[in-house]
Amino acid sequence: MFDTNRDDGPDHLYELERESKVRELITHLKRSEKSYVRRRAAEMLGNVRGMDETEEHKTVDALIRTVRGDDDDRVRAAAVEALNARGEDAFDRLVEELADVEFEGDGRAAVELLGEWLDADRAEFRMVAATALGERGVSAAVPKLISRFADP
Repeated sequence: MFDTNRDDGPDHLYELERESKVRELITHLKRSEKSYVRRRAAEMLGNVRGMDETEEHKTVDALIRTVRGDDDDRVRAAAVEALNARGEDAFDRLVEELADVEFEGDGRAAVELLGEWLDADRAEFRMVAATALGERGVSAAVPKLISRFADP
């Protein structure tokens, strides 16, 4: 079993990124108790190149789960950025999932959450929300989307 708290300092994480240790980075992203470690793991997963198809799929899955479920907004924002860095297909998967699936947990519909994300402080959330609401074609969201045209 991989111990996420064994050595998760910056040097250890950089080594994992440099050596393209995708599985270990995903483990840190999913299991570390330290939010800064999860955030750095997400960022690094956006940077790793040369993954095979299986690693790419597992990476995108882990990042999407992080966007949907991590309790730290900085970690979730880093996961959005990492998906964007992984390329259009990865970002499109995130948008499709957010546009098509209702959220578990507190029972709120994805549209409600995405509406809240349009007003979020973090640009990453606003970008995803606008894209996903556009995909969903929810007419009630149009006024909010129009108000975001001037968003830097």
